Amino acid sequence: MIRQSAFASARSIARVRATILAILGMMVGLTTAIAQDPTVEIKPDENKDSAKPDDLRAVTVEQQVKPAFLITPLVQRLQARKGQLLKFEFEIEAHDRPSRLEIRPVAMIQQENGVIMPDEQTPAPNLIRVTSDTTLDLTKSEKHTIHAEMRIPQSNAPFLSYGILAREIPIDDDTANSPDDEARVGIRFVTQYLLRVDVDVLGEKGDSVAELKLYDGGLISQNGRCVARVFVENPTDTAMEFSVNTQLLRDTTQSAGKKFGLVVPVRSGQQGPDRYKARILPKTKLRLEEFLPHAVFSGEYTLKTELLHQGRVLKVTEFPTSIRDGDFPEQDARVVRVAQDITVSPTQ
Repeated sequence: MIRQSAFASARSIARVRATILAILGMMVGLTTAIAQDPTVEIKPDENKDSAKPDDLRAVTVEQQVKPAFLITPLVQRLQARKGQLLKFEFEIEAHDRPSRLEIRPVAMIQQENGVIMPDEQTPAPNLIRVTSDTTLDLTKSEKHTIHAEMRIPQSNAPFLSYGILAREIPIDDDTANSPDDEARVGIRFVTQYLLRVDVDVLGEKGDSVAELKLYDGGLISQNGRCVARVFVENPTDTAMEFSVNTQLLRDTTQSAGKKFGLVVPVRSGQQGPDRYKARILPKTKLRLEEFLPHAVFSGEYTLKTELLHQGRVLKVTEFPTSIRDGDFPEQDARVVRVAQDITVSPTQ
């Protein structure tokens, strides 16, 4: 509970009531929203002498944050073959208050950092269908199952990704009937979940992933450290899953360090092999980057990048890049080059 005091003129706080609707949304994925319903109540301080209109009376604001409902899982990861009818479901559980939900397929849009959001300006895909109720009322602690299905299209796409939007519809409460002389401000946060179904299409080699374009590769400074960065564009009409490895070369052939994977920023906090898996939606551009795992020094280099699908290299792109003295001060403060391929740094 959050308490704060404010002061308002007695003349300006009588008969005030406003309702503000805000929509909070977060994508899984990486992309979900946590249900919240804060309420804020503002009342005049009755201990003050109301006979003195010029006096200021204390106003107390009380805020409570309560979750509305939860949905699991946020992402269904499935496998299917072309033409197969795939059925799947999500579980909803209401918390300590009733909720009204609207559930429907939705198009998706992806930001450069990998975050996936619902795109309500684009028509929803017709491949996915919700077979259970699309509007429902949940009582306190009630559970419900969302049933949906999709038929895998006859295409060469090795990976598919579609979304379902579950959005809370505001329900009017009894505070609308409160006394007119009671100043009140109600703030309600409406929750929405972007649920996703990702499908690996069996029997597809993934040759279409080679249509992805790698561009603007190079080295940048981030907090004084060297970061390798590459942009990827998907010009096709289907989602794809891929990974990118990179290596710094001297004279286009001699290795300046070991090969390492690049990461979509939204997945940088993950661990293990899945950290380096990238998923890109149709007509989308993504940024992949990673700190260099070794020291680098001034000179001319080539950033060699490999586009992979399930460990198989489909495309190699090289980007010339230059490093000057002082480009990466954080590294310079800890590593000293004493000879070719020989560096000195403090013990860990």
